Amino acid sequence: MGRTLQTTKQILLEEQANFKNFRRTLPKEYQPYYDLLFIYVFKNTASISMANHALPIEAALLAMLVETTREIDRLHQMMVAQNEKIERLNIMASERSKEIKRLRQLLNQACANIEAGC
Repeated sequence: MGRTLQTTKQILLEEQANFKNFRRTLPKEYQPYYDLLFIYVFKNTASISMANHALPIEAALLAMLVETTREIDRLHQMMVAQNEKIERLNIMASERSKEIKRLRQLLNQACANIEAGC
């Protein structure tokens, strides 16, 4: 009878367990980031299982990089969209400022005409 092979998820869980002391010694504020990296790994279990030429930790690290890069890109897109909104608001504010200045000039002219006795 043949040997039963571990699933990719089982292998990754072992890798995660092998790093438990590493995680434990990380500063408390870093531990959620460490945990997030393994969430990224488990989101990509299927892809990792296809990288059977690599060590499991190598494929896991690549999955972490892919997910982190994806998150950076998402945040960059959000930042660009916010900058575009800010630019549009600045243009609107500038236009309103010009309109207010024009209205003040008209008001000053009307006051001057009233005082002159038009």
